[in-house]
Amino acid sequence: MKVFKSDERGFVAAEIAVSLPLVIFLLYSLATLTIKAVQISRAQIADYVLETEIRDVLERMTAEAKAAKSVEFTKTQINFVYHTDLINNTDAALSDLNDKRIYIFESSGTKNIYSKRRTNNVTTPITGGNYFGDTEVLETDYSSPATNLLRIKIKMKSKVTGREMTMTTAVFMPGCEVVRDRK
Repeated sequence: MKVFKSDERGFVAAEIAVSLPLVIFLLYSLATLTIKAVQISRAQIADYVLETEIRDVLERMTAEAKAAKSVEFTKTQINFVYHTDLINNTDAALSDLNDKRIYIFESSGTKNIYSKRRTNNVTTPITGGNYFGDTEVLETDYSSPATNLLRIKIKMKSKVTGREMTMTTAVFMPGCEVVRDRK
């Protein structure tokens, strides 16, 4: 068993004075790096949400346009009208039904794109309100350079990062009878 002399016990005030600032500096550096990593990660996730929402809306509208019988659009609204045949229909009046899918851009308030069928009330937006990165729609543009061609442009902004993104697509609609601009 070793016996300690009085000069070999514990820390000396000089050792504490040197080691304490080093420990504080290391903890501060670790906290700063962690906060910065979380901020960068949040910005990346918000940009991913922005891109995903634009792609989702364009994919929905593209699928709707390919199946539509006719398309009607204004600056803030696009209507896809479908021809619906009922199987084994005995009533001739019901054999030629038109079903409708409507996308509406609300430029006042929340600035989102809403979807509804026929004349039902619009309740839930298909853009914005994402926990990981809220977005807003800045602009929608629909045009028809040819009879069976629909051009869709959507511009959105991330409320988290402030970045803006614009995506445009053109849809060829071989079965579409009429593309009308109701401006």
